[in-house]
Amino acid sequence: KIDDKLDKLLILSYLTAKMFPDRRGVLLHILGAQGSGKSTLAWAIKNMVDPGNVDIASEKKDELVQLFDHNALPVLDNLERLSKEFSNTLCAMVTGATYRKRTQYTNDGDFIYKIMNNGILTSIKLPILAKDLISRTFYLKKKPFKKDGYTQDDSIRKKIVKLQPYCFDELLNLTLEVRKKLIGYEIFGDNRNMDFIAIGKIVSHFVC
Repeated sequence: KIDDKLDKLLILSYLTAKMFPDRRGVLLHILGAQGSGKSTLAWAIKNMVDPGNVDIASEKKDELVQLFDHNALPVLDNLERLSKEFSNTLCAMVTGATYRKRTQYTNDGDFIYKIMNNGILTSIKLPILAKDLISRTFYLKKKPFKKDGYTQDDSIRKKIVKLQPYCFDELLNLTLEVRKKLIGYEIFGDNRNMDFIAIGKIVSHFVC
């Protein structure tokens, strides 16, 4: 459950922006104590546009690149630390990057990944992030459940699955309205998050 109106707007803007893969997006980092529902929230957001499981973060660059190439909305769950290479790779993929990987069992064949994608990170506390990565990230802090308001993950996920078709229908309707507004919408400035900010502003006119 998300009570804060700004957090709700952030999530809705993030989901809407994911419907425009040709526009540069941002990373969404969900922070919260153990048992606060970080993973469930990340799963719910992902399954709205890209049904599948969340993944435990890998320090291996090739696995990270494959994850962002193979998923429309990759999720890295329960991050404990971020190496410099990990941070740099995330930064590059959010902005847009090309990677080469040697084809298995060959000496000269290369597989090329062309990636411009963003995803969701979850962690209990904020890992040390590179400055460039911070500038590409929006944060949402999940409050712990009250004892009398706690519900098991399985029960929550079943409810989400039932509501998903209706929520996705609303998301599609909102996306159509945003697309109309984006036509001819002038984006000024050199902020690398300007596409996301523009979409968020348009979304706020419809839901606030």
